[in-house]
Amino acid sequence: MYGSVCAWFFRELAGIKPVDHDPGFHTILIDPHPVRGLAWVKAEHTSPYGRIESAWRWHGKQLALDIVIPPASSAYIKLPGVGHQVVQCNGHPLASGIAGMLRLKREAADKGALTMHAASGDYRLVYTPHDIH
Repeated sequence: MYGSVCAWFFRELAGIKPVDHDPGFHTILIDPHPVRGLAWVKAEHTSPYGRIESAWRWHGKQLALDIVIPPASSAYIKLPGVGHQVVQCNGHPLASGIAGMLRLKREAADKGALTMHAASGDYRLVYTPHDIH
């Protein structure tokens, strides 16, 4: 019974998921679901390529996500509720081009989520989301 709760924590709250077309965490999906009822979440998974980490924390209305992608891996990182908000990545505006970020895509159909493809590395993403309760 507790295995299901733990799996839900990793997959839904922290958002660490394998990608169907590339199993084994060579390509990772980081799709966290932050909620206002929790102050923070942090989860780690040791994959064949190394440690994967997804953590988020509320700082007032701002959300900070800390993500670690292991060497020889890449990840699709999905930020909920971005809309037209400015996203800071490692202290710089994401739009200015960040080393390791391969591609950005806004998803209007998904309430303004932003999905990016990132190479291995450590990322701190900070923004003020909308529509998160």
